This record gives sequence, C-alpha cells and structure tokens, in this order.
Amino acid sequence: MPAQNGEGRLKLLKSGEHCRRGQKTVAWSQTGPAGVKGATGAAGASGPAGAAGATGANGFSALSTLPSGASESGAYSVETGNATVAQLTESESFSIPLAAPIDVTHVQYLSVGATGTNCPGVGQAARGFLCLYSGEETGLDRPEVFNFESRKFVEGTGRSGFSLQWTVLLKEAFDAGTWTVTAA
Repeated sequence: MPAQNGEGRLKLLKSGEHCRRGQKTVAWSQTGPAGVKGATGAAGASGPAGAAGATGANGFSALSTLPSGASESGAYSVETGNATVAQLTESESFSIPLAAPIDVTHVQYLSVGATGTNCPGVGQAARGFLCLYSGEETGLDRPEVFNFESRKFVEGTGRSGFSLQWTVLLKEAFDAGTWTVTAA
C-alpha cells in the first residue's frame, strides 16, 4: 500500500535541484566518527604443531677434521723487546685439525699489504694453502714454517698446527699478523 502524504518515499533529484519544504537531503557513502573500542576477545585455540624441520649440517669440532674447502684463521705476534736474540719462535694450533699436513710449498708468507693468487687477502687462503699475512714487521727475516708432530723437524704444517721461526736481524725486531688455512 502506498504511503500517505509522501512519507517513506524516496525522490531522486537531478543535479542542481534542491529539496522542497518538508523534504530532507540524504548523503550516501559517508563515514561517521569512530566508535569506542570494544573489549578484547578470548584467546583462540592453539593451532596444530608444525612438522619437524630438516636436520642441519654437523658443525665443526676439535674432535673432527676441518672439512675440505673450509677455512680457519688465527693471529700471531713475536718481538725481541730490548733483548739481543738470534731467533724468535712462535707456535700456532689449529682449532680444528686438518685431515693431512700441508707441505712447505703450499705455505706463503706475505709482507704487509701483499697478496697473491693463493693468498688473495687477510682471512683467505686457496684450498690446501696456509697464508701468513704480516700486519707489521721490522728487523726479522722471513719465517720458516715447520712442525714436530712426527717427533722430528718437518717443513710445513702438521695436522694440528705449525711453528714459525724467524732469524733476528735487528736488536728491536717484531712481526705481528694473521694466518688462514683452507683444508685441501
């Protein structure tokens, strides 16, 4: 049944027309002010447990050998102080032993700032090489690299480390640097 006296009817006006007396303008798609925040809802149920992840690779340990292609590094430092000595010796241990010693032809000593094909920079060594990077040196000859693991003097490294021996050229001499070895 139609509404009486125009109540409940909707009349659309063309652009530019205005409401008559007794009519109201209705604005569509308007956003009102935000309401008051509601109370926090109850916690939801726990979801199911996820699947177990894949087993990670074994870490390095002093009880194993350094994997092929993996590297480890350390630091060395020697000085005469103000004493007169003919030689200085320093020994270094590998935190993780090598599978095999490195012969002296695969050991390189690099003076301050120097690099090479098998020793491209501090913290790096080609596979099967020991690189000694001098950071500062004066008054010493290049060190000899040897080990006593076989209970005799052998040039190169052992499986567990190496020793360095310098001939002293000046009374106040020193050498300090780093080393990196990469397993063959």
